[in-house]
Amino acid sequence: MASMDRNLWLLRHAKTTKAPPVGGGDRQRQLSAVGEADAGELRGALEENRLGLGLPDRVLFSEAVRTTSTAELVFGGLVHDCWGDSRLYGADLDDVLGILGELPDEISSLAIVGHNPTIHELSLALVGAGPNPFAQRYRPGELCVLRSVGTSWSTLREGTFEVAGAWRLSRP
Repeated sequence: MASMDRNLWLLRHAKTTKAPPVGGGDRQRQLSAVGEADAGELRGALEENRLGLGLPDRVLFSEAVRTTSTAELVFGGLVHDCWGDSRLYGADLDDVLGILGELPDEISSLAIVGHNPTIHELSLALVGAGPNPFAQRYRPGELCVLRSVGTSWSTLREGTFEVAGAWRLSRP
């Protein structure tokens, strides 16, 4: 199959509560009211196509409560191909690149809802020396959409993407 352009959406989970619920661990940390509002704001932008990028074909999210909740609030009902992937919790850059390499080439646009520092590191590594609005800071609930021309998921490399769109929080 001929290679095609790839869009990779990198969404850091929305703002969380400081502590997990009683008896829970880090994976059970929940979104705060501010995080829920931030996710709702991004969803509204996607519903109105304010980023001008359409929607991803598939969404992969870490199975931690905060990433699952973020994925549901932002993409639920908009993207029907949504999957939890337990490997994304605690994944490093190489782990995520390996997961991406498993994707079928029929998927041209993928969203990952994950954690820092990995989401930030992915945006930096995949863009390389190109301009990146997230070079200094990638806050919870922010989205960077990367585009690579004429590549396949199994052959993507660091430094071959450019920033196609970004969603920054409206609050300080």
